Amino acid sequence: MKRLLSLFILTLFLTACTIDSSEDKNTQKSEIPAPEPTEEVKTETLPEEEVPEDDRLQFGESAEIDDIELTIHDAEFTKERIPDHFETFEYVIKLSVTYKNNSAVVFPAGRDITITVNDETEATYYDMEGTLLQDVNQGESVTGDIYYAFNGQPEKITAKFEPLLNTEDEHTLFNVFPE
Repeated sequence: MKRLLSLFILTLFLTACTIDSSEDKNTQKSEIPAPEPTEEVKTETLPEEEVPEDDRLQFGESAEIDDIELTIHDAEFTKERIPDHFETFEYVIKLSVTYKNNSAVVFPAGRDITITVNDETEATYYDMEGTLLQDVNQGESVTGDIYYAFNGQPEKITAKFEPLLNTEDEHTLFNVFPE
């Protein structure tokens, strides 16, 4: 019995010593400072980030989808507001547009443009007096203004033209940030 007890104590002692010495080695290794590099480290200069081309159409350019041609001539911020409107907006933008109907059916102009501000916020259609909302007969064109309202500082304003009668889900984007 004494032998077993002695053997057990000796095993514990040796195990404890082995663990202590391995901990000491790990401690010693971490205390040694890493050698400083003697060679100069060359830093690669990365090419400047390429700015993707803006594929949005600009003022005066036209887009035609399903035989409906849209030209956005100009955009401007306006101080005009709807009197006693239930909601207030920081910005109201007025788009001057021309629709030309080359299709065989009557087209409802002024209801197919959406405005996105800073690629995040969709502007609210703002029904000011004189807003272009009319049907355009085959072969005819109409010019007028459409208004949108939004809050927040604009940095990028995009108009998306997507005709209501669009059978292919096509759309065209315009840069409409006022100049």
